[in-house]
Amino acid sequence: MPRIKNADMATIEKLAKNTTKNTRVAAKNVSGSKKKKSDRQYQKTLGVTLVRSVIGAKPDHCHSVRGLGLRRIGQTVFLKDDPCIRGMINKVSHLLLVTTAEERGEGF
Repeated sequence: MPRIKNADMATIEKLAKNTTKNTRVAAKNVSGSKKKKSDRQYQKTLGVTLVRSVIGAKPDHCHSVRGLGLRRIGQTVFLKDDPCIRGMINKVSHLLLVTTAEERGEGF
């Protein structure tokens, strides 16, 4: 195994320091993107209630209902209104009752 010269060792140490600095800067940039407080405060929510059983439904429909966080008939969960949630709701809309904040009387 060849020995490393002192000059080479210094270069390796410099590279190691630069690498850790770059990764720290990248980590700060990723975690530094915070949502504004006002965005979180006025984020729309949907009330989703399971009104029909998933017995006899297709397996992917059962998985969508579980993905929405529903277990029992009559259970209601409040979820943020985004395209992913809307897609799952559309898939099993025949099993659910969906209400918005305006319908519940919680609008600002």
